[in-house]
Amino acid sequence: MKNLIKILFLIIFVLTNFNYSQSAFSPSVYYTYGNYSTTSYSNDISAYGSFKLASKGDYLIAGFDKLKINDPKFDFDQRMIVVGIIKNVYPFYLKLNYANINGDFNSKLNDFTQYTDKTNLINGGLLYNFDLFFIGFTYTYLNLDGLKSINSHQVETDFIWQASQKFILSVKPLYTYVTDGRRLFSTNVKFDLPVSNIFKLSADISVGERAYYFNPDLLTIYNQDETQKTTASVRVEYQFIKAVRVIASYQYAEFNNFNINYFTGGLKFNL
Repeated sequence: MKNLIKILFLIIFVLTNFNYSQSAFSPSVYYTYGNYSTTSYSNDISAYGSFKLASKGDYLIAGFDKLKINDPKFDFDQRMIVVGIIKNVYPFYLKLNYANINGDFNSKLNDFTQYTDKTNLINGGLLYNFDLFFIGFTYTYLNLDGLKSINSHQVETDFIWQASQKFILSVKPLYTYVTDGRRLFSTNVKFDLPVSNIFKLSADISVGERAYYFNPDLLTIYNQDETQKTTASVRVEYQFIKAVRVIASYQYAEFNNFNINYFTGGLKFNL
């Protein structure tokens, strides 16, 4: 894993030849409240920054996420750092991401238990554009070392149709193999509706089964061990002023033995 991380940063170094006078920086911050069907609830704070080269259309992305799950029986405190790059070699787009995640579990029961989950993740993908269509694939390798030690292999294909400036349809079949024996299939369908320059609406639904799912577009992860089933979400984005966008979203996520309602609010800046 250490060698893979070194290779990742070497690739980023080679691919980036920045002209800072032509670049743009877009930071964003989010807060998410998770309401579990069990007695748990979660608070999540995240921050991301994308650095764009206007002359090349390349992006460098970095993010930090801090999640705290509270339950009468336990507390779980998780931190994630993620870095990535998008390289524009039109009509191809190359993506590469790395994430490091550490989670501390503390039991509140009499048989007091503590442990730390350590996760490393590498994701890479390729997207090809022709006319109004994009096709591509991504591969994600996840290594978890903790109370349960597993590896996960995730392969996702992308089919995107940009029918117009106001309608984009994405269909993304996904196959996941987890070394505990699970072989899972799911499909995500997403609609993007840029109603105007200042207001955007999107909605998506995922059906089937998946586990330890990493979203290479949002740089988020569902790393619960439970098998995830149906998810559905809606997101709105409003340009409050020229340099600031307000974002709100709701997501429902169903797992084998529980479900979660997520409520998110955020701000995105264009500097």
